[in-house]
Amino acid sequence: MVLFSTVSLPVAATARIVLPPLDAAGVQELALTQVGARIDASIALHIVRLTDGNPDRVAEVLAEVSPEHWRVPDPAVPVPRRWREDLETRLPDASLTAVLRAVAVAGDPVPPGLVEFLVPGSQDTLDKAISLGLLRGNAQTGQRSVVFQRATDRAVVLSDAPVSVVRELHLLSADYFHREGRPLDALRQRLLGCGPDAQEPLHDLIGFAEQLSSEGRWQEAGIAFADAAASTTSDENSDWLRVRAIEAMIASGDLPRAKIHLSGVRHPSSRLDSVRGLLELYQGHRTQAQTLLTSAGESSPEDAVIAARNAMLALADWDPRGMIQWSARHRAHTGAGVPLGNVAFVERVAHAALQESAPPEDSSRDSSALHLQGRDLAEGWLNLTRDDPLAARERLERRRTALGSEAFSAWQDAWLARTHLVLGDTAAAYRAAEAGLTRAEQFGFRYLVPLLLWTATQIAVSRGEFSLARSYLTQLPQDNDALAIQRIPATMCRIWFHSYSSNLPAALEQGRALEGLSAHTDIGQPGFWPWEDLHATNLVRAGELDRAEELVSQAMSRAQASPNGVQSVIAKLTVPESLIQIARGDVKEGLAGFDRALGLLDNLPLPYYRARILLEYGQALRRQGLRKRADDKFIAASALFHSMSATAMVEITERERRIGGMGRRLVKADGLTPQEFEIAQLAAAKATNREIAQELMLSSKTVEYHLTNVYRKLHIKSRTNLPGALLAYERPEPQQ
Repeated sequence: MVLFSTVSLPVAATARIVLPPLDAAGVQELALTQVGARIDASIALHIVRLTDGNPDRVAEVLAEVSPEHWRVPDPAVPVPRRWREDLETRLPDASLTAVLRAVAVAGDPVPPGLVEFLVPGSQDTLDKAISLGLLRGNAQTGQRSVVFQRATDRAVVLSDAPVSVVRELHLLSADYFHREGRPLDALRQRLLGCGPDAQEPLHDLIGFAEQLSSEGRWQEAGIAFADAAASTTSDENSDWLRVRAIEAMIASGDLPRAKIHLSGVRHPSSRLDSVRGLLELYQGHRTQAQTLLTSAGESSPEDAVIAARNAMLALADWDPRGMIQWSARHRAHTGAGVPLGNVAFVERVAHAALQESAPPEDSSRDSSALHLQGRDLAEGWLNLTRDDPLAARERLERRRTALGSEAFSAWQDAWLARTHLVLGDTAAAYRAAEAGLTRAEQFGFRYLVPLLLWTATQIAVSRGEFSLARSYLTQLPQDNDALAIQRIPATMCRIWFHSYSSNLPAALEQGRALEGLSAHTDIGQPGFWPWEDLHATNLVRAGELDRAEELVSQAMSRAQASPNGVQSVIAKLTVPESLIQIARGDVKEGLAGFDRALGLLDNLPLPYYRARILLEYGQALRRQGLRKRADDKFIAASALFHSMSATAMVEITERERRIGGMGRRLVKADGLTPQEFEIAQLAAAKATNREIAQELMLSSKTVEYHLTNVYRKLHIKSRTNLPGALLAYERPEPQQ
């Protein structure tokens, strides 16, 4: 089989460019360039099948007839004469014709049993065709099959076969597949065998496609609807069936193929607009998705499918009330016994976010694979928001990709990654995040990438892999046209990165971006988007106590009023609340707040949150001069971070111990103290006194005092000499 084309360049006779196979979109582009025609997607797909997408072969097909031929509706696709002549030179005699026709008509690949069924006693002839290189054996899904070595040979054989012979072979193939228990293949072959005017096989195939859709067998449904669309003689019916095929392709995760088929729909409709809107949603194009889906919903208010897509848009733009309204419209216009699919998932999340009771499940209509997957996703996500990560993990690890939704699987990857993270299993969290990113790239779910990178970035930073974290940041959306499901985690990624890379101004800027978003989109539902505690802590560090207090007060009130048990949210918010109290002079109450925060986590399997609070507590104690108590907290935090392989966080805790005069001792009588060494390192890295003070939570005067001692001990006169002096200085060893 020819998979690549080679083209010689005149500027370099020895250079050769290998071009990859063209898909249907590539064929359409080549046709526009070569013959100035905009060919239909179905014609482009036909050419791909004839040529295996080989660019040279595609060009031959386009050049076989005049450019005007391609500009008429539904042009016949010719088989180039050169292909026929080439095959004739390799065919020894006509004895192989029957076998080659059987393989050509039955499809690609073809089970050997089908060839024997169509041409009894053909095994020796089949072996001969394989030995001559006309056919080849192929293994697919563990079964032996036969395919043409060259797609061009198959095209020639089909074009030369009489119509009556082709139809008879199709009908025989239908009988074979029926006996083998392959109903879709049987119906497709029967439709081809009965011809374009036969209505009964067309209706049977459409009915089976509907059944496949109801069972969540999207890939097969897409094939069935596409074949039906190609066989009907009515443009209106063809458009409707093609839209159904595109919907099934989207559900199966085959977005590239769905986009190709879109160009084959000739007449506009609200259902088509909703499909385009869904594709824009998956790409993260908020404005286009809203325009198309809102228009479709207004034009066809009783279309349950369009309502379901608008519910998904409301979820992606984090509008719980809109999620409920569109889900209710979907329910109102869905017949009894029809699966609710993704709407049940959207509805359940929305009611939980609004702290309302969700409608009871109806087992008579909620047994589809898509619904079961959506239920696992919803329950897993909600268990995570309610401080039950063990139950969340059990739900989110269930997968139904064979009959479910790849989009739902990507959502599961995202929340499973966060579940593993809060459980302290960063290795599993990283694997889940990367699996989700691979899935999002493969199937085109760009809108979920920030949700996956949220966890991946935190893990990279906690391990000290800042170059990896920066590469993740480059994949985040930069404009305000992104959906809320993109903007919220993308901004939290940046807050986390800047907070732990000593860039407080940048972290504050990102926090204020979330404040701005929250002014018109409520993102403060307890447990769903935990951003207030980290931003408030940064505000305290910047001295903006009033704004930090306002933010914490609002978030704390909602968390304490929540009926769903969000102790971790309260515990994390207690950190900036305690820091504010300490900054305002109430040290005793502030330190007691840290103890309360840790107490809230005592019975919860949330080591990641506990380690972060212990680190903040130790820093607060160290700033109050309570070095021994601080060291106890740092040691506990370090042990937890070490168990998570969070090496950068371990180093931060160890540095805090050194700053407090604990942990590492001097190797020389006149050596640097641990605190002096940390200050010297930052100064050598060109940090200003103010930046050093901010990073180590010291006063500028204290930094200046320590630098003076550093210069004296290292026998230098200014910070410009620090880098070289530190290279010559032996770092203090751990205490023996």
